[in-house]
Amino acid sequence: MSYSVVCGADDAVAALLTERIGIAEWGAFTTIGVMKDGRLVGGFLYNNFRGYDLDISTAGETGFLTRRTLRACFAYPFEQLNCRRVTALVSKRNRASRRVVSGVGFRLEGVARQAHFTGADLCIYGMLKNECRWINGK
Repeated sequence: MSYSVVCGADDAVAALLTERIGIAEWGAFTTIGVMKDGRLVGGFLYNNFRGYDLDISTAGETGFLTRRTLRACFAYPFEQLNCRRVTALVSKRNRASRRVVSGVGFRLEGVARQAHFTGADLCIYGMLKNECRWINGK
């Protein structure tokens, strides 16, 4: 069975991301969940909306980042909210996640020293709407 995206499961998606990432307080947020075989296997959480930019966090089982789920992931901020950029913050220690965000098209923009809740440095990644290869027309 293929992966499908779901909306309206904010609490379940936030719980999954909290378990996998360790962040317990997200502030105001919305999510897109990824389902496979009737169970939640991943998700995207959007918070810190600033009108032109928002933060995205994601986590899930291997394989949940498909073309279909990535199109949904970026259509929300770029097409529905009309943001001009999306920001992802990743622990400098988390090399696997840094490879994933780079692989889907984010660019490393800088490092915030000791900004992670563990005291680690945070890598700041950004993607501009005109750089996104996942939305319509790309």
